[in-house]
Amino acid sequence: MIYMALLHLKRLVIQSKRGLLLTILMPTAVVCLVAFLLGGVKSEVSISIGVVNNDSGLEGNGLCERLEKENFEVHRIASEDAKIKIKKNIEGIVLIIPRDFTESIRDSKKPSVEILKAASGNMDSSVVNQINAYIGKRMVLYRTSSEIIKAGIAIDKSKFDRDMKSDFNKEYVTVSSENVSNSTLRSVAGTVSTNLIVSFLMYSMMYIVIDLYSLKKEKILLRSLSTPNTNSKIAGSIFLAMFMLLFMQSLTLVIITKFVFNMYWGKSLFAVMLVFLTLDLVVLGAGLVAARWAKSEDQIAPVVSIVVTLTCALGGSFMPLDQIPNLPAIIKKISYFTPQNWAISALNDITIRNVGVYNIIPKLLILILFAGVFFAAGAIQFRETAK
Repeated sequence: MIYMALLHLKRLVIQSKRGLLLTILMPTAVVCLVAFLLGGVKSEVSISIGVVNNDSGLEGNGLCERLEKENFEVHRIASEDAKIKIKKNIEGIVLIIPRDFTESIRDSKKPSVEILKAASGNMDSSVVNQINAYIGKRMVLYRTSSEIIKAGIAIDKSKFDRDMKSDFNKEYVTVSSENVSNSTLRSVAGTVSTNLIVSFLMYSMMYIVIDLYSLKKEKILLRSLSTPNTNSKIAGSIFLAMFMLLFMQSLTLVIITKFVFNMYWGKSLFAVMLVFLTLDLVVLGAGLVAARWAKSEDQIAPVVSIVVTLTCALGGSFMPLDQIPNLPAIIKKISYFTPQNWAISALNDITIRNVGVYNIIPKLLILILFAGVFFAAGAIQFRETAK
């Protein structure tokens, strides 16, 4: 079967110039162009602030409101998402407000406020100034209120003004970047290129369907079924050749982006290729189903294009869904029924969370489930497909 598969692969790559152009050359050219143009761009927005508010009192919310009034875009996020938001380039910086923030201000103690940013990112000094000003003002007001409450103690206005000015100039913010290393920060090119590779793999289904339809139209599949070879051996050799072609595409694109454009693919390149391997199986299975129902070659391109474009849009391979403002919750739920969503999610885990194969096994199993359903639906009537 391997020898037969190699013969089919030779036909797909060498004898058919269209196969080489559509599955290897054109995707490589587009991804390389995007990587070159966007390679130095980081999607960090200085006015976008993620806030982890652990404060048990009211001053944490007060600080957020102060920043919002100063035209900063404030997003309240969970503590476990702080580093991820920066690595995904969703937030330029993340402000971490400690649990004792209100208590420290009331007791005139320096609160341990922290700002987390990418190691290569720029810190907007206006953010730090606004936070320092807010903390200084609130500490003076609390201290003044305490003095007023004490019976018989008068307020020294000049002393009050000096304390206010002094506290406004103090620094209360700790800027930390060591936890988000620059070597693991994905550029815009990395995110876009990943999505492009996934999209190109899905669109490669079109070529697979066209090739299967050509084999069907020329009665090659039907004649093969009449030979002493078993149906599974014939089908296996054809699909093994197509799988090799798709895997060549994904492997080529990953290697070029990693070693030519220095894109970060996580700590486990094996895990990355395992995701693409399972996605290749999904594409093959879906192609077999589409070839079964194709009535003419003219129908293949528009029908496959519509289906792939729709699922890519819903699955987030055109644009990450978490970066679309006001996205209806129903769209996110629908995306779970697309293989693109699970492939991109697994790749993000590898490249952003720096996880290995073990951590993405559930998502790989879901992709395998997609492939199994498609193969089962197409293989059951493979003889009908060949006619």
